[in-house]
Amino acid sequence: MPASLPARAVLGFLAAALAVLTFHQGMILVLHFTPVPGIQIAGWPYSLAPIPPLGVPQVLNLCFWGGLYGLAFGLIYPRLPRQCGSTGCSWDSAP
Repeated sequence: MPASLPARAVLGFLAAALAVLTFHQGMILVLHFTPVPGIQIAGWPYSLAPIPPLGVPQVLNLCFWGGLYGLAFGLIYPRLPRQCGSTGCSWDSAP
């Protein structure tokens, strides 16, 4: 049974916010402590520095904006054209 519209929106938001905490901030952590030529990471991962104008911690701000992108993706995902065949499903680039 397909998920309802609000359920897809909430799941999309939560999945994206969790992805920011694990993958985005995790990669910043790895790059911060790994010397890679040409890549300099200025800030720290999981930063609790306040972001103006409301003073929300930076990591929560990133989770919120990532969650909004996930919410939007959760809502439009069922409408994306897909092509399924013997090798599995993929998105179709042509209409």
